[in-house]
Amino acid sequence: ASAEGIPSVGMSPFACGWSTQRRDLASANASQIIESLHAGFVPVLHGDAVLDESLDCTILSGDVIIRHLAQLLTPKYVVFLMFMEYMTVLQLTQMQYFSKR
Repeated sequence: ASAEGIPSVGMSPFACGWSTQRRDLASANASQIIESLHAGFVPVLHGDAVLDESLDCTILSGDVIIRHLAQLLTPKYVVFLMFMEYMTVLQLTQMQYFSKR
C-alpha cells in the first residue's frame, strides 16, 4: 500500500508471462492482474522487456499493455503516470561541456 492508503501492487509484464512475436503482443496472461483486482488491489503496470518469439527480447510498451487490458476488462478509467527528470539550462550546458572532454 502507498502512503496515501491506496492498496497497490507493482506488476511486471515479464513476470506475468507476457510475450511478443516480432514486437506484436503474442501472449497476455491477465490472470494475476484480475486476481489482484478481486483481492482489492490496484495493479500498477509498466512497459518492460519481455521475451519475443523471434527477437529473443524486446520492449513491450505500457500503451500496448493498457490497450489490451482495457479491451479485456473495460475499466471506467485508467491512470497514466510518468517520471521526467527536470533539468535546468545550466545543468544541460554543464552536461554538454563535460561530455565533450
